[in-house]
Amino acid sequence: MFFRRNKKTLKYRRELMRLSWSVVVDVQEFAKYIQESEAQSRASAFSLNGPTETSLPAEKIVKRNSFLTPKDIVVIPFHTDFENKLLNYCPDLKEKFPTNFSLVSKMLLTFVSAICEEKDVIDLAKSFAKSHRKYSLTEEHFQGFSSALCDSVKARLGIFATIELVNIWRETAKDVADMMQKELKKANKR
Repeated sequence: MFFRRNKKTLKYRRELMRLSWSVVVDVQEFAKYIQESEAQSRASAFSLNGPTETSLPAEKIVKRNSFLTPKDIVVIPFHTDFENKLLNYCPDLKEKFPTNFSLVSKMLLTFVSAICEEKDVIDLAKSFAKSHRKYSLTEEHFQGFSSALCDSVKARLGIFATIELVNIWRETAKDVADMMQKELKKANKR
């Protein structure tokens, strides 16, 4: 379903998805680390023996330990970035969903992780349909979901987001949205 090519291409695309998703997750974890480091550095600028690794400003830690520079670091959480992009595509969702968007984020991360790990996602789609029947979602919402997911991943990948990789993500995001929409239609008929 998610990968419609010959066996060799299928393996290649799956590996690109898995690797790029791990980069997305790593960027998220690194951003969290930087935020925590900045908070620590503000709390204790120097130890008794002079500056320590944890008491240095985050910029110096980044320069010592990474090829990233502060301007390259995406510090907003993935789910916040996704939420902003989704609400840009579908502003009416702001009234439909709870103010705590972390539940949407968890569902999204679970779906994408399951796909990248080649797990069956039908049960996830059915669970989604059951919990989202009350929101009266339309085809435009699913298209917005697909675009927001791809845009969020692309933003996290930065210079590593090649045209081919973005196209793989677009196709996969569309397939996920189509599956969720199909399961929601089934749930609404019951």
